[in-house]
Amino acid sequence: MDTIKTIAVALATALVAVLGFGAIQGDNLAGAPGINILPSAQQPYSGAVYSTSTATNSTLLTEAIDDETVVAITLTQGSGTLTLMASSSVPGIPNPGDMRTIYIRNATTSASVTLTLAGATGVTLKRAASSTAMLIGDTDGSNTFKVDLYRKANTDIVANLTKFED
Repeated sequence: MDTIKTIAVALATALVAVLGFGAIQGDNLAGAPGINILPSAQQPYSGAVYSTSTATNSTLLTEAIDDETVVAITLTQGSGTLTLMASSSVPGIPNPGDMRTIYIRNATTSASVTLTLAGATGVTLKRAASSTAMLIGDTDGSNTFKVDLYRKANTDIVANLTKFED
């Protein structure tokens, strides 16, 4: 049984690497314990934090969310705007219907410094009618946007925005 499991793990690993299925996790692939191939939309991310600072305005870099799930941005000279990257640059969701969630935190600890989030080429920002795309600063630097990204059939991205503030 160990030989069969070893072969199954090797084959699953090859499929993930060559065909880009996503990740191996869980307990079920043809009855082999410890193996489950997740589609790329369910690929687990590291949970790492990408921290950056900018004077006022910036564009979110692909490297900020390639493995990370949280972007902590500190505005150093006043309120500013963070523009999402173009839809062609959003990592981890290559196929229509793929989705992932990122968090963007206003790490600025001054209540007078706001962070505004903006869409980009091929990225439509959606928010609740009663909400704005602006986060105020906070003394603990923890006011956060939750951004649910999903790829449409035409390869554009919809970014659904939820805001969490004190």
